[in-house]
Amino acid sequence: APTANLTDSCAQSYDAAVDYFPEKASIEDATGFVVEYFNNYKVVTVLNPWRGAQEQFKYVIVQCGTPAPTGIENALVIEAPAKDVIAMSTTQLPHLEKLDLLDRLLGLDSFLYVNNPKVRTLIQVGALVEIGSGAEVNIEKTIEAQPDLVMTYGSGDPQYDAHPKLLEAKIPTVINAEYMEGTPLGRSEWIKFTALFFNKEGKAQE
Repeated sequence: APTANLTDSCAQSYDAAVDYFPEKASIEDATGFVVEYFNNYKVVTVLNPWRGAQEQFKYVIVQCGTPAPTGIENALVIEAPAKDVIAMSTTQLPHLEKLDLLDRLLGLDSFLYVNNPKVRTLIQVGALVEIGSGAEVNIEKTIEAQPDLVMTYGSGDPQYDAHPKLLEAKIPTVINAEYMEGTPLGRSEWIKFTALFFNKEGKAQE
């Protein structure tokens, strides 16, 4: 059994009795998402993705190298740890930096509003792809980039939401709803949501 989460590799063998996530996230202040842990996968539910939402979003995060569960309905299955990510909000960039994951940043929705010095450097050297936002998101460019994960946000307005088109194109896309939290502590705790897809719960808790 691993003594720490696998953040850079897949499981080399599978044993149904082994807990592959010894480092777990404990949600204390955020009210917009919950996580349930099982031996080789975690189920994350975004409870309130935008104001007046009538739907929730469920993600089954499976330790790569182990089998995905069956029987979980209306859920997107994603392997962890994700090797790369496209972030569609600048508010997600501090999470990646604090979790030591900027080397996995593959692209952004727009370069225009980025002021993080490390990310600006990545932009200047041409290391990142720009895919656009909302309904104008460039699906072809996103598919060409082959991201393990696209993290976006939702408003409930098709004019401003990118996730319907991304999901229709079978691009692994998750909704980050940190802006819906009512307190600063609740909002900041969404770093744990980001960490779940990279098995970085230990770092996020710290």
